[in-house]
Amino acid sequence: MSSSILIDETGSYENLPDVSKAYYIKDGQTLEFSPALIRRIHIAPSAGGILASSQDMVKYMQFQLNGGRVGNKQVIPKV
Repeated sequence: MSSSILIDETGSYENLPDVSKAYYIKDGQTLEFSPALIRRIHIAPSAGGILASSQDMVKYMQFQLNGGRVGNKQVIPKV
């Protein structure tokens, strides 16, 4: 994963390339989530402390579907 970053309280996430925008629904309206609020996640990173591009998420999914293999190398034990 080459386009992923960890979230911290001082980062600038407003203009990252290849990162999707988040939306939420409030009172029946679809609203855009403010990228400035992402900094709050650094307090509990297990709740989502990484921003990843869609290309990186594809790589992650392929890794999972391949049982922890990258090419011919078994990176993590297959369970």
